[in-house]
Amino acid sequence: MSFSVIETKVPNVIGVKVSGNKLSVELSDGEMVSVPVDWYPRLAHATKRERANWRIIGRGHGIHWEEIDEDISVEGLRAGRRSGESERSLKKWLKAKSEPNFPPWKGKDYGGTNDLGLPAKLLIVGESHYGEAPTTIGVVRKFCQEGGHKLKFFTNIMLTVLGPDTPCPYTSEQRTGFHNSIAFYNYVQRPVGPTPSVRPNREMLEEAAAPFLTTLKRLCPTHILVCGKTQWNYMPEPEDVWEPPSEELIGWFDPVDFPQRSRLLRSRPLKHILGYYRHSKGQSVVLAIHHPSRRYHPAWHPVVKRFLEYRFRSDRHQ
Repeated sequence: MSFSVIETKVPNVIGVKVSGNKLSVELSDGEMVSVPVDWYPRLAHATKRERANWRIIGRGHGIHWEEIDEDISVEGLRAGRRSGESERSLKKWLKAKSEPNFPPWKGKDYGGTNDLGLPAKLLIVGESHYGEAPTTIGVVRKFCQEGGHKLKFFTNIMLTVLGPDTPCPYTSEQRTGFHNSIAFYNYVQRPVGPTPSVRPNREMLEEAAAPFLTTLKRLCPTHILVCGKTQWNYMPEPEDVWEPPSEELIGWFDPVDFPQRSRLLRSRPLKHILGYYRHSKGQSVVLAIHHPSRRYHPAWHPVVKRFLEYRFRSDRHQ
């Protein structure tokens, strides 16, 4: 008796599209295979940019996503096979994905006492990095040592926090003393462009959420000063971490009387620039102000000063 062997030819990948919760793969035989993205957890957690960075492998019979290290075969797609990655491996990958590319600056006196009247745990959040392979720690250290007009952003932050009565330009000792008392973190976690004129796009801002929450857990600040409405509009608000401002917090600013208050807060009322983050050691109160990269806005200092004086009820009795 003789047997005939029928060879099944696997078609090649022609095109790939990830839209919403659907992965669609066009094959050379005209077939379009569509499956839920949730079948492949790495792809489900990937950003739009990461999903778009794919290439054909295995002589046309597979797809590889470079940045998330995911491989899917045509044979597996047609058979309806889901990802075989273990839960332990996926958790390890997700943890690595949430790590900041630019770890925050943490002053040596952060969490302790300081001579400037600042909260013990003040985190200042900038927007983004520019230039070639910068680091947050390196940029802050450079400002403390050198100062200079090219780092006006940091000078304007000091003026906004400390007020116009402090002598400026600041000395190296003053710059170092201030930054030793705080933590600083840039929200966007990849270089945006060669100059500050290049703005971060939506994807850069959205993918920055997980690294920020990781930083929040590690620093456990009591006060977070966000410098810029761009990143403020994209900062994460998960229900288990974020709370909108209470009436008590909004009312905390009622005694503040300063010129231009009505103009300053007309477009951005207090209820839209305040809030709370929860973490393992309590809460952080948050205030979002203008981005001080180009100039110092004196009208913001009384608001920031009052914000830094805020204490949670449990702290007021200590």
